[in-house]
Amino acid sequence: MNIPLDHELADLGDAAKITDFSVVERFKSTWVTTNVLRTVLCTAALGCLVRACFLNGRLRVS
Repeated sequence: MNIPLDHELADLGDAAKITDFSVVERFKSTWVTTNVLRTVLCTAALGCLVRACFLNGRLRVS
């Protein structure tokens, strides 16, 4: 992930006592974007695997 941003979050200390939420919002924005991208790529990879299995004859539609 983003190591400098991780360090900024760690420097904030106890999560219950955070008053500056700008760092948290930047972290959340980056994390959500990265997670959505990872989900889309994993779904595409699964689709490619299923297609390859069909083309190779390992899967058949009855």
